[in-house]
Amino acid sequence: RASSGRSQVAPAVVSAGAASPQAVAGAPTALPAASAEVELSGGCPARADVRGNLGPAGVVTKAAPGGDWLKDRWQTARDMSGTPLQGEHWLEVDLGRPGFVLARAVLDFEMAHAKDYILETAAVPGGPWHRLAGVVGSKARDGLRDLGVKTKHQHVIHVLEAATHWSADRLVRARFTKAASQWGISVWRFRLFGPGEPACSLGGKK
Repeated sequence: RASSGRSQVAPAVVSAGAASPQAVAGAPTALPAASAEVELSGGCPARADVRGNLGPAGVVTKAAPGGDWLKDRWQTARDMSGTPLQGEHWLEVDLGRPGFVLARAVLDFEMAHAKDYILETAAVPGGPWHRLAGVVGSKARDGLRDLGVKTKHQHVIHVLEAATHWSADRLVRARFTKAASQWGISVWRFRLFGPGEPACSLGGKK
């Protein structure tokens, strides 16, 4: 893999206001209640540790989930029988620049979703990676105020609400450590929200 599987917890707390170049990635950040949140990840480059058998990682940051069950999602499977690629896997979004503050993340899974995973950030693909939040058994753990789970046809949507806003570096990834089913993990979209001006072409949608 191009990056380390371990993440580090940043010890410092960032002062109130938008993230600055001096902000420590991964540290909780306080923001004024009136700060408008927009989608920061729309149209941004995305990559993963495996190609899988369906669409490339880049489909997860498109403007809206497509209707093609084969081409419009990324999946950690080796064939159309859903044989999973064993081990941990990660899906990464490049926000285009460091210094963003994140309020929430949305992982729009197919029914083959993850039950345990970690949200983390880094300046470069090789890390070090700083932990933002954790999900265990499809329930909120560290760094999260709430984890909303919505299920509809071919979608299991996880809405991760930050306990306090996260200070993100340029790269943000979900590192999947346990699948919820025997079919591996499949993602339609990976969305990141916070205040500020998006660096990618499709960003800005609330």
